[in-house]
Amino acid sequence: MPRSTVKMAVTILSLSLLLMASTIIISIDATYTENTDISDEYYDKCEDKIKDSIITQVRDIDKDKARSIAEDDDRFKAIKDVDKEFKLIAYTYSIDTNNCIGSLTNINVHYIAKRIDDGNPIKTITVVIDDKVSKVEDVREGDIIYAAYYKDSSSWAGYSFYGNSYATKPIYESRARFSIPTVSKPTYPDYYHNRDACRTDLGRNPCILAVWPGLTNQGDYWGRNGIAQGGSIGDVRCNSSGCTIEYYLFFEFFPDPAFECRSNPPHKAGDRIVATVTNDKKYGGSNTSYDITVHNYSNGSGCGTFDYNFSNIPNPAYAAFIYERAAYLTRDNYSTLPYFTDNVMRGKLYYDGSTKSISTPYSNGWYYQFHMVNSSTTNVAVTTVSNGMFTGDYRTSKYT
Repeated sequence: MPRSTVKMAVTILSLSLLLMASTIIISIDATYTENTDISDEYYDKCEDKIKDSIITQVRDIDKDKARSIAEDDDRFKAIKDVDKEFKLIAYTYSIDTNNCIGSLTNINVHYIAKRIDDGNPIKTITVVIDDKVSKVEDVREGDIIYAAYYKDSSSWAGYSFYGNSYATKPIYESRARFSIPTVSKPTYPDYYHNRDACRTDLGRNPCILAVWPGLTNQGDYWGRNGIAQGGSIGDVRCNSSGCTIEYYLFFEFFPDPAFECRSNPPHKAGDRIVATVTNDKKYGGSNTSYDITVHNYSNGSGCGTFDYNFSNIPNPAYAAFIYERAAYLTRDNYSTLPYFTDNVMRGKLYYDGSTKSISTPYSNGWYYQFHMVNSSTTNVAVTTVSNGMFTGDYRTSKYT
């Protein structure tokens, strides 16, 4: 299997909201190995073919019937003392990566369960329906997780690219290709600060790493008003006996929380992922309609949601590519950063009528570069962009 090894060095900038802060110099000698067996062109064409094949299969699905079947299920009805707010319908499917065809397996009706007294989200509910829209196969409850970088760079690292000097050009698609990074509980030399990290039995948050591309609105590269995003999550939960680690895919329309995409066989570290966030204006559709697909080329599974009306981002102008310690239960309750293996992310974006490598805006200086920093300690740094990719370099979980 042909592979290429690349070394990079980077100067890291400490960015304020107006990018006026002083410069901090941190050296990186990040080495990574990139699989070169499959070309970018193959992935791009395959992604479009898979998406088209699934859209053809789900176009005529009676969504009202799916929702009615979901809400009539006894397991759904048994979830009491909450307001169950319907959010959207998504789909899971198998992927034939040789022929680039998706085959629908399930319809997922997603809800957010909220407290009756204050309306705050407390969990997600996913009702899994068979592909014939005839019966409920499962009802799953999930934690509230926000993979949202709207606050500051204490929780995330990566890039936000734009299409011209003034960040006024619409960007209609953001696509990332990466392998799910291995995660684990942070250890030495962070023991003093993180000895109880991920210990959910002690009331600590799980340690959660989210890796994702996304789109944000013109004038809002931080995504405070909304982010359309999708990618992978590595979730570490520990007790006195040890730790359990799960990997799964997700999509999110922030400020709503993320919805999980599970598969059988499960997603695992090292799986090859392609995540794509598309504003339908790319195809001549509505500028408030979004598609998100996340595909696992290693286990042949994928999930997607299509034509979601998301009026928070009517003018997408930034394409983000992010490594993040996600928030848990509430938007400001950030998890401790888990240890993760250095990770390569390759990026594409669509503007000016064509798909371009992230190297194009990078070479023009049309980007913000972010590094996760807490108490003057760099937790995650990112390298410069070269050949359409960069590396997320884990340093430490100290102070997170």
